[in-house]
Amino acid sequence: MGGRGSGSGRSSSALDAKDVEELRQYMQDHYSVTVHSSADNVDFGVLRSAAGELESLLKEFPQAAIGIHELNGSESRSNAYASASLSGKLQLNPKMMGDRAKLDQSYENDVLVKWHPDGTSSVHIASHEIGHLLESALVFKNITQTGYYGTVDRIAAWNKHRFATKVVSEAARAAKKNAAGKGLTNDQLVAQISRYATKNRSEAMAEAVADYRANGSRAKPLSQAIWKILKRELG
Repeated sequence: MGGRGSGSGRSSSALDAKDVEELRQYMQDHYSVTVHSSADNVDFGVLRSAAGELESLLKEFPQAAIGIHELNGSESRSNAYASASLSGKLQLNPKMMGDRAKLDQSYENDVLVKWHPDGTSSVHIASHEIGHLLESALVFKNITQTGYYGTVDRIAAWNKHRFATKVVSEAARAAKKNAAGKGLTNDQLVAQISRYATKNRSEAMAEAVADYRANGSRAKPLSQAIWKILKRELG
């Protein structure tokens, strides 16, 4: 996307960072993304991988910078691996991400039961959550008014999955034109991605991003179509 800031850190990429302070400086210098002190509670290898995935997707979708501002280690009462917010925060749950070996095993089990897309790994937890942040970027790109009503409209669009629903619907029409998607309903196309994708259209879009990041041209037809639309809208 072209760097933002001075780019004065020693690392040449997020994945090159040797410790959390170096990673924090790199992400701030190049992308104006704050790595919050709470992220120190996340396994460093997991944190660095998440930052690397964030960097890769910001390069793919430069317009998404409008909706991505912070990487943190927000504590969660649930067993969710991570979460994302309309305010542009990628939140890694240290209860789930404090031990890389346990995380990998847990996520592998999820893939085995088709809860998450085939071919993905724990790295793609970040891909999924960044998929939600791409939705946040679509909200801010399309709802530009300032003040109270702008805030209210954005929250409503986020809570109702307005832009994710629009993207998934358009992508489904495209996927049905291909042999692999012909004759399938929108819900059937979503279910091909993963069981979790069927929860709502926001999760479908986020799972599609993870699927495409892991599998590329071998991703499910709907995932490929969603990626293409996101490239058009945010690339």
